Amino acid sequence: TYFPKINIPALLIGGAEDGPNYPDATQRAVDLLPQGELYMIPDVGHNPHLESPDILIREIMRFIDGNT
Repeated sequence: TYFPKINIPALLIGGAEDGPNYPDATQRAVDLLPQGELYMIPDVGHNPHLESPDILIREIMRFIDGNT
């Protein structure tokens, strides 16, 4: 995997209800990123951009603002 070589801030966002193994698999992926951050949107499934766009945008902007 290339994740350990990604040496810039990286944000992974997903829905907490996106399949039974998704939260754990996503956490393992973000743990490989030296500057990784994970945000799981509660009560959201596979399409956070459709199910909860306000939260998705808020978290992306928070991440960008904190990393500029």
